Amino acid sequence: MKKYLFILIVGLFNCLYAIAQTPIFTITSGTSHVIKLGTVVSMDGLVLTPSKDFSLSGKSLVHKSTASNTTTNPNINNYYAFNGTTNAYTGAIKFNYSDAELNGLNEANLKLNIFIPSTWYLQQNTSINTADNFTQNTLSAVSMKELTLGYVACIPTSVVATNASQVICTGTSMASITLSDALNTTGTTYSWTRTNTGNVTSIASSGTGSVISGTLVNATTIAQSTVFTITAKRTNGCFSTTTATVTVNPKPSITSQPVNTFKMVGQTASFTVAATGLVTGYQWQQLTTAKGASWTNLSNGGIYSNTTASALTLTGVTLTMNSYQYRCIVKGQCGEVISNSATLSISKNSNTTKLSPGDIDIFEGNKNVMSMEAYPNPTAGEFNLVVNNFNLAQATLRIADLKGVVILVKYINITSTKQIIPLSINHADAGTYLIQVLQSNRAATLMVVKK
Repeated sequence: MKKYLFILIVGLFNCLYAIAQTPIFTITSGTSHVIKLGTVVSMDGLVLTPSKDFSLSGKSLVHKSTASNTTTNPNINNYYAFNGTTNAYTGAIKFNYSDAELNGLNEANLKLNIFIPSTWYLQQNTSINTADNFTQNTLSAVSMKELTLGYVACIPTSVVATNASQVICTGTSMASITLSDALNTTGTTYSWTRTNTGNVTSIASSGTGSVISGTLVNATTIAQSTVFTITAKRTNGCFSTTTATVTVNPKPSITSQPVNTFKMVGQTASFTVAATGLVTGYQWQQLTTAKGASWTNLSNGGIYSNTTASALTLTGVTLTMNSYQYRCIVKGQCGEVISNSATLSISKNSNTTKLSPGDIDIFEGNKNVMSMEAYPNPTAGEFNLVVNNFNLAQATLRIADLKGVVILVKYINITSTKQIIPLSINHADAGTYLIQVLQSNRAATLMVVKK
């Protein structure tokens, strides 16, 4: 405990040195005294230096280790209590304390705490000298009833996060989350962590600062949420937390693509797509064989139905539709995705609905003119198909197993009377396969064995 210099004002103060419950001074009721500006008055560790005349009337001052007025703030065990509210005081005030009176508080964060006239108010302009154990303030027209040193207790609800609940699309910027401390406008620092960093990416798993912003990416096909846990730490060491949640919706994702389809003239064909990711609609498109053709949106009517559904239906296909391609635009809350294209193959000969071992060589046309051969045959998976004497035009090539299940459809341009076409059935199981080449109203087949 440091020693203090006491200035006695003769005839005014009856100064005693006991701290507990004993008045430092008493001014008799009905009398008053004015402390002139610039006068330094030290009262058992409390030092006043008014910059304006300060009048005390009928007041006494008690130095004690407990509060006279109820407080919920953490304070040191050192209080100066007047027996009533003083006149307004303007000037400097110095509050001396000892380490033994700190009451476990963080000394560096202490502020002058004044009860005026019915509530405790922390004086934010407090400067503290921890080496010599005193604080200093400059007050302006402050009425005082009791004084101590302390700080505001931690209140968990004081941290505010704007945009604390939001829903965005993957790959877009979220609305900035702005952080503030309702009980402390200056000096509060913020840190945060967030959950679900594996599925929601592009913003760090933790950070600091009063603003959280950036772009979030949903790496999955379903909606994902990430929760920011925000910690606000005040200069007095107290902290409180709050949370903010951002839900990130995915783009649509195709889980099943349309597949190539072979049909006879007049039959019904269909193409199907499946997708996830908050799907809102579908739009099927068609690409014809016309030179310079482009993808065109389909609408219901004629042979087309379900053009805005997941399964497109073509009722009564025609030979002119051979090699037409179809794809689907899948629309979602967060954008759209386009499927792979699938090809429609049309034949007018019912014998080609399924390939069978008996469907060898030529179905239509002159078998002595058109011919096909394959080498090596048997094959490990890759082989060459030789086609002879086909029309110099586009042809459709299909490969099927002996059950008639088509495993490959390909469109080739015949540019010479003898043409070699490299093929692969590496993806197929070992067994016997039928190869068919269709061109206009002509078709030919042969067998290939995969070892």
